[in-house]
Amino acid sequence: MRRLALERIELYQLNAVDPRVPIEESLGALVELRGEGKIGAIGVCNVTVDELDAARAVTAITSVQDRFDLFARDNQPVLDVCTREGILFLPWFPPMNELRARPGSVLVRIATTHGASPAQVALAWLLRTGPVTVPLPGTVVPDWEAENLAAVDLDLTTDDVQGIMPGCAGETW
Repeated sequence: MRRLALERIELYQLNAVDPRVPIEESLGALVELRGEGKIGAIGVCNVTVDELDAARAVTAITSVQDRFDLFARDNQPVLDVCTREGILFLPWFPPMNELRARPGSVLVRIATTHGASPAQVALAWLLRTGPVTVPLPGTVVPDWEAENLAAVDLDLTTDDVQGIMPGCAGETW
Protein backbone atom coordinates (compact mmCIF):
# COMPACT_ATOMS: atom_id res chain seq x y z
CA MET A 1 0.00 0.00 0.00
CA ARG A 2 2.95 2.33 0.69
CA ARG A 3 4.38 1.66 -2.77
CA LEU A 4 1.02 2.43 -4.32
CA ALA A 5 0.54 5.45 -2.04
CA LEU A 6 -2.87 4.14 -0.99
CA GLU A 7 -4.65 3.88 2.31
CA ARG A 8 -6.86 1.11 0.93
CA ILE A 9 -6.82 -1.29 -2.02
CA GLU A 10 -10.37 -1.40 -3.36
CA LEU A 11 -10.13 -4.85 -4.98
CA TYR A 12 -7.53 -7.38 -3.94
CA GLN A 13 -7.24 -10.41 -6.19
CA LEU A 14 -5.75 -13.59 -4.74
CA ASN A 15 -3.64 -14.35 -7.80
CA ALA A 16 -3.12 -18.07 -7.41
CA VAL A 17 -4.55 -20.64 -5.07
CA ASP A 18 -1.60 -22.45 -3.50
CA PRO A 19 -2.52 -26.14 -3.36
CA ARG A 20 -0.33 -26.53 -0.25
CA VAL A 21 -2.30 -23.91 1.70
CA PRO A 22 -5.99 -24.36 2.45
CA ILE A 23 -7.99 -21.70 0.62
CA GLU A 24 -9.67 -20.87 3.93
CA GLU A 25 -6.28 -19.84 5.29
CA SER A 26 -5.30 -17.75 2.26
CA LEU A 27 -8.63 -15.98 2.14
CA GLY A 28 -8.76 -15.70 5.92
CA ALA A 29 -5.78 -13.35 5.80
CA LEU A 30 -7.57 -11.21 3.21
CA VAL A 31 -10.76 -11.19 5.29
CA GLU A 32 -8.69 -9.86 8.20
CA LEU A 33 -7.22 -7.11 6.00
CA ARG A 34 -10.70 -6.20 4.83
CA GLY A 35 -11.83 -6.05 8.46
CA GLU A 36 -8.98 -3.62 9.15
CA GLY A 37 -10.15 -1.45 6.24
CA LYS A 38 -7.00 -2.09 4.21
CA ILE A 39 -8.82 -3.74 1.32
CA GLY A 40 -12.34 -3.29 0.06
CA ALA A 41 -13.34 -6.36 -1.91
CA ILE A 42 -11.81 -9.77 -2.51
CA GLY A 43 -11.39 -11.55 -5.82
CA VAL A 44 -9.71 -14.76 -6.92
CA CYS A 45 -7.72 -15.70 -10.01
CA ASN A 46 -7.14 -18.86 -11.97
CA VAL A 47 -9.67 -20.99 -10.12
CA THR A 48 -11.83 -23.97 -10.92
CA VAL A 49 -15.53 -24.09 -10.08
CA ASP A 50 -14.71 -26.16 -6.97
CA GLU A 51 -12.11 -23.63 -5.83
CA LEU A 52 -14.54 -20.78 -6.44
CA ASP A 53 -17.19 -22.60 -4.38
CA ALA A 54 -14.67 -23.12 -1.57
CA ALA A 55 -13.69 -19.45 -1.70
CA ARG A 56 -17.33 -18.36 -1.59
CA ALA A 57 -17.85 -20.52 1.50
CA VAL A 58 -15.21 -18.38 3.26
CA THR A 59 -16.21 -14.90 2.10
CA ALA A 60 -18.03 -12.92 -0.56
CA ILE A 61 -16.08 -13.04 -3.81
CA THR A 62 -16.45 -9.93 -5.96
CA SER A 63 -14.53 -11.06 -9.02
CA VAL A 64 -12.81 -13.92 -10.77
CA GLN A 65 -9.91 -13.39 -13.14
CA ASP A 66 -9.22 -16.34 -15.47
CA ARG A 67 -7.87 -16.92 -18.95
CA PHE A 68 -10.72 -17.03 -21.42
CA ASP A 69 -10.78 -16.15 -25.11
CA LEU A 70 -11.67 -17.56 -28.51
CA PHE A 71 -8.83 -20.05 -28.30
CA ALA A 72 -8.99 -20.97 -24.61
CA ARG A 73 -12.52 -21.69 -23.38
CA ASP A 74 -11.79 -24.27 -20.70
CA ASN A 75 -13.03 -21.84 -18.06
CA GLN A 76 -16.56 -21.62 -19.48
CA PRO A 77 -17.94 -23.39 -16.36
CA VAL A 78 -16.37 -20.68 -14.16
CA LEU A 79 -17.89 -17.97 -16.36
CA ASP A 80 -21.26 -19.73 -16.10
CA VAL A 81 -21.10 -19.66 -12.27
CA CYS A 82 -20.05 -16.01 -12.30
CA THR A 83 -22.92 -15.11 -14.63
CA ARG A 84 -25.46 -17.02 -12.53
CA GLU A 85 -24.18 -15.56 -9.23
CA GLY A 86 -23.49 -11.99 -10.43
CA ILE A 87 -19.72 -12.22 -9.86
CA LEU A 88 -17.56 -10.01 -12.06
CA PHE A 89 -15.61 -12.13 -14.57
CA LEU A 90 -12.29 -10.64 -15.71
CA PRO A 91 -11.03 -12.75 -18.62
CA TRP A 92 -7.42 -12.16 -19.56
CA PHE A 93 -5.83 -13.23 -22.76
CA PRO A 94 -2.45 -12.81 -24.39
CA PRO A 95 -1.77 -9.79 -26.62
CA MET A 96 -0.91 -11.23 -30.12
CA ASN A 97 -3.70 -13.83 -29.83
CA GLU A 98 -5.00 -12.70 -33.21
CA LEU A 99 -1.89 -14.16 -34.82
CA ARG A 100 -3.62 -17.51 -34.46
CA ALA A 101 -6.28 -16.36 -36.95
CA ARG A 102 -5.48 -17.95 -40.28
CA PRO A 103 -6.16 -16.21 -43.63
CA GLY A 104 -9.68 -17.04 -44.79
CA SER A 105 -10.76 -18.14 -41.31
CA VAL A 106 -14.12 -17.30 -39.76
CA LEU A 107 -12.46 -14.69 -37.57
CA VAL A 108 -10.71 -12.98 -40.50
CA ARG A 109 -13.88 -13.06 -42.65
CA ILE A 110 -15.95 -11.42 -39.89
CA ALA A 111 -13.22 -8.84 -39.28
CA THR A 112 -13.08 -7.98 -42.98
CA THR A 113 -16.87 -7.61 -43.13
CA HIS A 114 -16.78 -5.12 -40.26
CA GLY A 115 -13.63 -3.28 -41.34
CA ALA A 116 -12.01 -4.38 -38.10
CA SER A 117 -9.00 -6.39 -37.02
CA PRO A 118 -9.32 -10.00 -35.89
CA ALA A 119 -8.29 -8.84 -32.41
CA GLN A 120 -11.20 -6.40 -32.32
CA VAL A 121 -13.66 -9.10 -33.37
CA ALA A 122 -12.28 -11.47 -30.72
CA LEU A 123 -12.64 -8.75 -28.07
CA ALA A 124 -16.14 -7.81 -29.25
CA TRP A 125 -17.11 -11.49 -29.04
CA LEU A 126 -15.72 -11.67 -25.52
CA LEU A 127 -17.80 -8.65 -24.52
CA ARG A 128 -20.88 -10.58 -25.67
CA THR A 129 -20.18 -13.63 -23.47
CA GLY A 130 -22.14 -12.26 -20.54
CA PRO A 131 -23.24 -9.25 -18.53
CA VAL A 132 -20.54 -9.83 -15.88
CA THR A 133 -17.64 -9.98 -18.35
CA VAL A 134 -15.04 -7.18 -18.32
CA PRO A 135 -12.09 -8.26 -20.50
CA LEU A 136 -8.46 -7.57 -19.64
CA PRO A 137 -6.79 -7.54 -23.05
CA GLY A 138 -3.05 -7.53 -23.24
CA THR A 139 -1.97 -4.09 -24.40
CA VAL A 140 1.79 -4.03 -24.67
CA VAL A 141 1.86 -1.59 -27.59
CA PRO A 142 0.31 1.86 -27.03
CA ASP A 143 -1.61 1.78 -30.35
CA TRP A 144 -3.40 -1.37 -29.20
CA GLU A 145 -5.20 0.57 -26.48
CA ALA A 146 -7.17 2.58 -29.04
CA GLU A 147 -7.79 -0.54 -31.12
CA ASN A 148 -9.06 -2.41 -28.05
CA LEU A 149 -11.36 0.45 -27.07
CA ALA A 150 -12.80 0.58 -30.60
CA ALA A 151 -13.91 -3.05 -30.17
CA VAL A 152 -16.53 -1.86 -27.68
CA ASP A 153 -18.41 -0.19 -30.54
CA LEU A 154 -18.10 -3.14 -32.92
CA ASP A 155 -21.63 -4.42 -33.46
CA LEU A 156 -21.37 -8.13 -34.18
CA THR A 157 -24.46 -9.67 -35.72
CA THR A 158 -26.14 -12.76 -34.33
CA ASP A 159 -24.75 -14.66 -37.33
CA ASP A 160 -21.24 -13.40 -36.49
CA VAL A 161 -21.51 -14.57 -32.90
CA GLN A 162 -23.02 -17.93 -33.92
CA GLY A 163 -20.20 -18.39 -36.43
CA ILE A 164 -17.68 -17.90 -33.65
CA MET A 165 -19.51 -19.72 -30.85
CA PRO A 166 -19.02 -23.37 -31.86
CA GLY A 167 -15.42 -23.18 -30.70
CA CYS A 168 -12.03 -23.64 -32.17
CA ALA A 169 -11.49 -27.38 -31.91
CA GLY A 170 -10.80 -28.73 -35.36
CA GLU A 171 -11.71 -25.48 -37.07
CA THR A 172 -9.52 -23.22 -39.13
CA TRP A 173 -9.43 -19.92 -37.30
